[in-house]
Amino acid sequence: MFRVARGKWVSFLVMVLVVSLMIPAAWAAPGGVKGKPDKVKMKDIKGHWAELEIEKMGAKGLIKGFEDLSFRPGNEVTHQEVVAMLVRAMGLEDEAEVSASALLNLKHKEQLSPWAGKYLALAVESGLVLPGELVTIIPNKPAKRGEVAAYLARVLIWARLTTAESSGAVSFRDAEEISAELMAYVSPVYTWGLMLGDNQRKFQPNKPVTRAEMAVILARLDTLLENVGEDDEDEERVTGTLNRITLGDNPSIKIEQQDGAVVTFSVADDAPIYRNNRRADLEDLKVGDLVEAVVDGDEATFIAATAPNVIVAVEGLLKSVDLDARTIKLNLENGSEAVYQLAAGVQVKINGRTASSADLRQGDTVKLFVRDGQVIKVEARANQQEVKGIITAVTLGPPAKITIKRENNTTSVYTMGSNPEIVLDGTAAGLADILPGYQADITLLDGKVSRLIVANKEVEVRGTIKSVTIGSPQSLILKRSDGFESRFEVADEAQIKLDGESVTLAQLLGLGVRLRLREHRAISVEATTITEVTGSVKSVTLGTPSQVTVLKEGGQEETFTLAVEPEIEVDGEDAELSELKTGYRIRLRIRDGKVIEIDASTTYSVEGTVQSLILAVTNQLVVNVAGGSQETYTVAPDAVIKINGETKAFTDLRNGWNITLTISIEGNLVVRIEAETP
Repeated sequence: MFRVARGKWVSFLVMVLVVSLMIPAAWAAPGGVKGKPDKVKMKDIKGHWAELEIEKMGAKGLIKGFEDLSFRPGNEVTHQEVVAMLVRAMGLEDEAEVSASALLNLKHKEQLSPWAGKYLALAVESGLVLPGELVTIIPNKPAKRGEVAAYLARVLIWARLTTAESSGAVSFRDAEEISAELMAYVSPVYTWGLMLGDNQRKFQPNKPVTRAEMAVILARLDTLLENVGEDDEDEERVTGTLNRITLGDNPSIKIEQQDGAVVTFSVADDAPIYRNNRRADLEDLKVGDLVEAVVDGDEATFIAATAPNVIVAVEGLLKSVDLDARTIKLNLENGSEAVYQLAAGVQVKINGRTASSADLRQGDTVKLFVRDGQVIKVEARANQQEVKGIITAVTLGPPAKITIKRENNTTSVYTMGSNPEIVLDGTAAGLADILPGYQADITLLDGKVSRLIVANKEVEVRGTIKSVTIGSPQSLILKRSDGFESRFEVADEAQIKLDGESVTLAQLLGLGVRLRLREHRAISVEATTITEVTGSVKSVTLGTPSQVTVLKEGGQEETFTLAVEPEIEVDGEDAELSELKTGYRIRLRIRDGKVIEIDASTTYSVEGTVQSLILAVTNQLVVNVAGGSQETYTVAPDAVIKINGETKAFTDLRNGWNITLTISIEGNLVVRIEAETP
């Protein structure tokens, strides 16, 4: 039976809160006593079209009969019965702790059968039924097909087989009776083959579901959950090939499992037995039959066998899948095409991972397992690509995307696939946890990210601190520059500074900061109230206050007021404001609207390659500048010339060499040349 750890319910509850419909959200099963109900015979199902599913689910303890040993397959299933069936199917029935307050807000308590209280409480505690929905639930009222579809979709979300965003519409003839909200539930339930339309392509969302129909739906769900469970082995279900059959007073069967192990089970006296979907006796089974047994310890309580020649394997390339008609078309190896019907509850594996028929893509290499003209299993191998690189951008979407700088230095943007696996430093994560600078290993299916494995290198993140938590460890909430919020722990040894001075984390609340992260923990938090302006000196005004006008790099002029005692340097030496000349390159540092530091330079640099030398009284140099233009510069007689770090003469320069010129602003003369030979 499929089971998940109790801790997983937190993320499930969040997803359910997002997509929940305000419809009755109960889940029940046939009445029974507290605890795991006894497996009982049901006297009124012989020859019924759902007899096999009813007996199989009865043998597994997922559905129950009534005290008179009837099942009443034609009766309409109630909400409380659906609740109990699904709680059992998910393995939650044996949960011991149930809060007495779980059902305090149940409005129609008088409509709740005594046996159903625990199941509904478990559903509420688990998040399958939201507390607010207890006002509308009428536990013993018949459940409609639309309501059952909503419950099943929540189970699929819980089992991580779908998400609220991944489902599209299904074209039923009565689609106008299905709201957009309900269609979000119906679509994944249909895609996974749990509920289908009738032969007129109608879903009939308002039609009540019978107990027999629910047994069939439950059988499909049970098989699906077994296929995606955390444990590959199900202690209540054994499959394999019949190895030996012993008749007589102590009947038994031996089953050879897929791993080669042979296990023996006695056969219960009242065990239902089927072969090729028909009721049979033990002596009707054949060695070599494919068999599925429901077991209780070392006793088989239900056996379903299939003649091995009934299942046929077909291989080819997938041409198309029609989800409405539930057909799959292949290009076979002999060049012909073949169309097959998808069975309800068809099992689909893509590259060994459980998927749905909607995940299959044209061009996939597929192997179909066909029984009685219907595909019961699909094994597909999709075109898969591996990409490594550094994440440079993350877009949460929709659609969600990541930008990667690959190992060959090219940059590529990839769209995230439906429900991708994301792992950060060995732990499951969300896309919002992934930051630029992280090392990523990406698996692509059909060009979309299906798996993202991220290693947290040391990265830098900028943003504004929204809140801080003081304690051990300290933490902060950062509104990142991309608009999203993230929580980061602050390492005990982290450096926390404001304008270069050590401060407490609380002093940075509300300020723009730069974080250095290692393993998703802040190792430094730096904030500054200082802004910088670069450009060239336009003019200087001495007075009280003194001012400097700057021609900024964008071409705009702006005048700034100096603080009382600003620090001023020219070419790295202390200077006075009066020493600044028009044209000097300048960098201002400003706090509270006043200039507190000025760094000025009497030179500027130009990079390029040597085009030609002009020898004259005053030498000149023609340079192909890095920006694409060609410029001529006059070289000062005392210019320093370095070639590969060694002092040389002007005439030692050669065409095509890479050079960096240092040019004096006053006189516009080249005062230094640094060249590198090819």
